[in-house]
Amino acid sequence: MRRFVQLAVVIASLACAVGPALPAGAELVSLPTVQRLELGAPAGTITYAPDGRFFLVTAAAEGREQVFRVDVGSWTVTRLPLEISSCYPLCLSPDGRLLVYGFGGSVHVMDMAASEDVLLLPGKPRAYSFSPDGRLLVAVNQTNRLTVWDAVTWREVRSFQIPCSYGDVGALAFAAGGGTLVLLGETHITTWSLGSRTPTGTLEYPNAASIALLLSNGEELAVCHDDGMLRFLRLADWQQVASVPLSDLLFDSCLGFAPDTRYLLSAEGAGGEISIRSSLSGSLVAKLAGDPLGVSSAAFCPTGSYVVSVGRTGKVCVWDATTLEAQSCRSFEITEVDWQHGGITITNCTGTPLDLLGWAVSDGETSHTMQSSLWLPGGASCVIYPDVFGPGSSRSGMRIDATDTEVLLLAPEMFGSVVVSRKRQ
Repeated sequence: MRRFVQLAVVIASLACAVGPALPAGAELVSLPTVQRLELGAPAGTITYAPDGRFFLVTAAAEGREQVFRVDVGSWTVTRLPLEISSCYPLCLSPDGRLLVYGFGGSVHVMDMAASEDVLLLPGKPRAYSFSPDGRLLVAVNQTNRLTVWDAVTWREVRSFQIPCSYGDVGALAFAAGGGTLVLLGETHITTWSLGSRTPTGTLEYPNAASIALLLSNGEELAVCHDDGMLRFLRLADWQQVASVPLSDLLFDSCLGFAPDTRYLLSAEGAGGEISIRSSLSGSLVAKLAGDPLGVSSAAFCPTGSYVVSVGRTGKVCVWDATTLEAQSCRSFEITEVDWQHGGITITNCTGTPLDLLGWAVSDGETSHTMQSSLWLPGGASCVIYPDVFGPGSSRSGMRIDATDTEVLLLAPEMFGSVVVSRKRQ
């Protein structure tokens, strides 16, 4: 039976079988443990405040589903004064001030500071989300009716029916810009303009698809299929922009991306391990030991600095994810440009093997992208000949500037400046 599709904005989104082989001598990245907390009750889900200041964990405590707040940095745990129904997801406003939760067949909006409800949503919504600016709250109820509220005055702005032919809507999120909604039903993925009652785009959901995630850029959808492929689709025209083989990936409890989408995190509910893979190559990058009785949920924080998991014994595990920066493009340097033969020397300035897959070398007009894995050991260099740069001899005034996303070659007397290397985001 196919899993019901899920949708999440990855802002912050795993025990897997052995992934694609790492190069000889390569080792998995080690993420230091930051904190281990005990809730004393089986934990369920993680919901981050968009700014990453705190996160919420649901847990079955004292025979009731309750919510715990964990403040990042101090790592203090506070039980919130409310009871919830686990069948409803939690949703925080962008400023972390409002919490949407379900209980007793109703969905409530609570002011976190005052610990009191400000709105009761009618129609038993099954999916809801705040707009990126926090000014609107959108919900779809059990009859597929979509309603938009002003999140300041709580007046209803508009309401319309989603056709049942698209299947029951199980999740929704805002695309880039906040003017478009992405709805996931049992049979279709649809995009809707908030000012229109008709879909702006429709994609019949493949029968083999098992999960879909809206990436943090709000412009692409990542879809996992039962054929073992992770496919990235552009929302504007539903065209596939990339695909990664993940034939042995198991994720019956959670799946998510790092905020910059370079890493895919997954967990198998029956196991206690969390796996982190490259979303460019599918290669296994790191494994983490979570709750020994099983991981209920795991996710990157919105800043990408931490990975948090919760489990069935109530363990909350936090790891420092900044060590993954050793895998980022800021760790590369262009050490020499051979104008006679068009070769560029790239050096791995870290002690960790790095994969050049996804890197592009460009003169600003023509670009050559590394389509296959090319692992570079720590401290090693390689020369690539992308056949982009024409022969030349003058290096007058040439210098190289590097950021964490691209390397810029400046030669004012020859051509000005060009981007010579860029990591795919």
